[in-house]
Amino acid sequence: MAVIAIAIVFVGIAFLNDMEVSAAEEQMATFDKWVFRTSISNDATEIYFMSKKELPTDVASKINTLKGTDISVGADGSVQLFGIGTRYYVVSMNNVKMQPDTCKAMFSNLESLTKVEFKNFETKNVIDMSNMFNGCSSLSNVDVSGFDTCKVTSMAAMFKWCEKISSLDVSGFNTSNVTNMNDMFRACKGLTELNVSGFDTSKVTGMNCTFGACEGLTKLNVSGFNTNKVTDMGYMFDNCINLTELNISGFNTSKVIDMSGMFQKCQSLTNIDVSNFDTSKVTDMSYMFNMCKGLTNINVAGFDTSSVIKTNAMFQMCNNLKNVDVSNFDTSKVTNMSYMFSGCMNLTELNLMGFNTDKVTNMSYMFKECINLQKIIVSNKFNVNNVTDDAKMFLRARKLVGEKGTEYSEDKVSKEYAHIDGGSTNPGYFTLAGVSKAGWKEVDNKQYYYNSNGVLQKLKWIKTNNKWYYVDKLGVMQTSKWIKGTYYVKADGTMAISEIVEGKYYVGADGKWQKLKGWQKINNKWYYFNSKSVIQKLKWIKINNKWYYVDKSGVMQSSKWVSINKKWYYFDKSGVMQTSKWISGTYYVKADGTMAVSEWVDNGKYYVDAAGK
Repeated sequence: MAVIAIAIVFVGIAFLNDMEVSAAEEQMATFDKWVFRTSISNDATEIYFMSKKELPTDVASKINTLKGTDISVGADGSVQLFGIGTRYYVVSMNNVKMQPDTCKAMFSNLESLTKVEFKNFETKNVIDMSNMFNGCSSLSNVDVSGFDTCKVTSMAAMFKWCEKISSLDVSGFNTSNVTNMNDMFRACKGLTELNVSGFDTSKVTGMNCTFGACEGLTKLNVSGFNTNKVTDMGYMFDNCINLTELNISGFNTSKVIDMSGMFQKCQSLTNIDVSNFDTSKVTDMSYMFNMCKGLTNINVAGFDTSSVIKTNAMFQMCNNLKNVDVSNFDTSKVTNMSYMFSGCMNLTELNLMGFNTDKVTNMSYMFKECINLQKIIVSNKFNVNNVTDDAKMFLRARKLVGEKGTEYSEDKVSKEYAHIDGGSTNPGYFTLAGVSKAGWKEVDNKQYYYNSNGVLQKLKWIKTNNKWYYVDKLGVMQTSKWIKGTYYVKADGTMAISEIVEGKYYVGADGKWQKLKGWQKINNKWYYFNSKSVIQKLKWIKINNKWYYVDKSGVMQSSKWVSINKKWYYFDKSGVMQTSKWISGTYYVKADGTMAVSEWVDNGKYYVDAAGK
């Protein structure tokens, strides 16, 4: 018993020692960011965070002769700041990990700072990292790969204007709680690559200028971004001049209000797929594609612009743009259209038949230098009644000709000519939209349907040539999918009628999915549906002690021999598996339904050979 007691005592002591070690490991010295920042001179070039025992010998000897600045929370002396020239050392005097009370603007605008080194530095309790390195324009060396960002909610402008950084590892950042990424990497001009593919953006609402002016990036993988809560995408990729690839086709933009300048100056992109964008809440599209010089076509046919107020410079300087379908744009709330198509030198025709310009006050330079534009099609809803700024609206659109033959003239570039051409008595540069024929139109391999008034149809069934089609909220014809869980549209877009779809469901004459059960005869063939109305395949079905078999298409087998797992079975005209009987007087099936081979059958009366005869 004494031995056991001693053992328990030793175990208890060991347990307590482990607890003490664990507690020591969890000990943290917290320093005051504001005191730290105000104690650093603006000409600081290097900053090091480390424990006292990690100090290089030469540095330690110098520090021993200096009076440090106590920057610890509570002024307990646990974290001291020492300056040696323009180099600064933040030292954990007790050799425990140190943490800032916040990282907000921690190094902001230290323009001479070239290096920051983090040792013995903990960020797991940090909530705000906004502006942390903002304005560190000389910073070229910083390793943040060890940052624990699990609690961070704001990374706004975190690396803004860190234009000298050529490498930045943020691949391990936990961004699951981040809501603000505005300006996060803005003007990181030296970065040639940036791995953000693992970012969890499910809580982010702000992405304004997140990658703006990242001039060195050629590729950026944001295809996995969850943008369900984002409201601001303004200038998100602005001035990413060398970006050649960008997949944003999966972005959910249903809550986005601002798309201004989103792709401005992305001049190396030759394709931007925004065809799936939900723009129903967007109010600002100004400068959205400004100076996207590599684009020849932009599919914005499905854009819902009913909430948009600003479209100024939306396509400005899209020099190589040859096609852009804006005929369905609802501009009834737009007030500014200045420079909207300015510099679109390769456009030959613009269809603005859906434009209602009742509220527009600014049309200055709207068609400036559209040097190959020959025709502008409008409806009677296009007017300049409230336009107060029409400066050089048609400047250098030299090939423009109105409906009645009015040709462009250098002295006729104001709003006075922004109407349907009435000939010599009322000259204008516009052509009246003719009566449109309803029909399908293909844009970027997607089909859209316009009614007889030229209006794009959305969220509805369309009947053409006695066949039904469905278009989604963007107006895109749907294919190979269920619509509202009831109807199915096939690969060609037509609604399935009186047929089996996806190989396992049946839709009736009205196109609705039929909730069938049990045996059902379809096109003179029998199928068996389970309790979930799914056709069964390649399986045995037992009903009333009788066995049936359905093949890989789900068809009941009848009046035939069928090989199943290398054994032959015979099914009569009702589909019932035959047992213990002769078939056609030649073959014999045993009690389990299998055809007898090389054996005595029928109570030993007869012998069948290897072929079963």
